[in-house]
Amino acid sequence: MNKRTAAFLLVLIAASAMVFAADIFVSFDWTGVENVPQYLRYQVDGQEDGLWIACDSSVPGILITVDENADHTVYVQASYDGTIWSVSAEAFYAAAVAVSEPSPEPEVATTEAVAEVEAEAPAEKKGTYGITSFDFAGALYQTQSGLSKALSISYARDYFSGNSKVGAGFVLGLFWDKPMTLGFKFGGEVAYKLGLIGFAAGIGGMVDMNVLTHDALTFSFVGEAGLRLYANNDFSIGAKINYILPIKTKAL
Repeated sequence: MNKRTAAFLLVLIAASAMVFAADIFVSFDWTGVENVPQYLRYQVDGQEDGLWIACDSSVPGILITVDENADHTVYVQASYDGTIWSVSAEAFYAAAVAVSEPSPEPEVATTEAVAEVEAEAPAEKKGTYGITSFDFAGALYQTQSGLSKALSISYARDYFSGNSKVGAGFVLGLFWDKPMTLGFKFGGEVAYKLGLIGFAAGIGGMVDMNVLTHDALTFSFVGEAGLRLYANNDFSIGAKINYILPIKTKAL
């Protein structure tokens, strides 16, 4: 994968000795970058998880207020999906040194400095990786007396290749319908992952039994679809709708 370069312009504005804060402007230049990252985040003097501040990649830059009497480093990271982040680009601010004569009016001195840094685009994932999902679903179960409303829970494992947004995998789940019809469902699905949000749809089969009478097994067709929230590239949780159509009943 080719490296893409992002240049950040740092403009330092220092006030007089009577003012203890300075504004620094970090400017983004995406010259030569074919696809501008959709997500940016920054942090001052650290790179701790949970302390990043999101910013807009479509604006020219960000304005940050810092203590002018101390050195500071601004760290900026870019991402195409909000999950995989680039290595940090760094812009350094040197503490202001101000010498002024006594004056009835506060004087303002302005200095400018330019810092240019390089950021490597987020690394592509290599090979194939799997994402585990737990889905909770409302089920519509077609019975002889009409359409029954039921519940199900599923375990899914989808496999993605490289940076592909589309993956495929299998689904295993449990089904419950009132008063005590329990079932086991299975099938395949296709998943589409777009950042933190995704979509999944699949088809399969189910076998169920009324555990109070246990007089028959019912074999059904299952279709399902729903949304998922991806915590990371390993795990997600989702909400689905299932439609279950009985095909054959075998007496026990």
